[in-house]
Amino acid sequence: MDELRIVRRFTTYLKEEQGQTREFKKMPIYSPVDFAICNSRKVTGWLEVRSQNFSYDDHRHVVIDLRKLYKLRDWAEWSTDAPVYFAVGFTDGITAIASVTPQIEEHIIDVKWMNRKRPRDDQDNAPAAWLSKEMFTLI
Repeated sequence: MDELRIVRRFTTYLKEEQGQTREFKKMPIYSPVDFAICNSRKVTGWLEVRSQNFSYDDHRHVVIDLRKLYKLRDWAEWSTDAPVYFAVGFTDGITAIASVTPQIEEHIIDVKWMNRKRPRDDQDNAPAAWLSKEMFTLI
């Protein structure tokens, strides 16, 4: 599932479940999050998006680069008025979302070394966190 489709799903979820109409602004490449969630020009949240190349039921966990997870946690610590979300899209059309909080460690099942099948460069292989699916809401 591509990034734009995941964002559309999250937009619909915010509107239907929380009555919020929001605009998503793509963040610069160096930012630890993919999108700012805005109400007019006011930032009301942050969104990190991942697209997986397998179905939701294929694994019992969700994997994220450990460094990325801790950057999201750091943003959640200082961004008290704007929540940080992590959204994951799967090939079966399911999108899972989670709020990232400073207590994210409670949801880490394991930390393992991750080797990509097709690394973009040598730095693509790094420690990754295996997150419990219980922290996610399916939308």
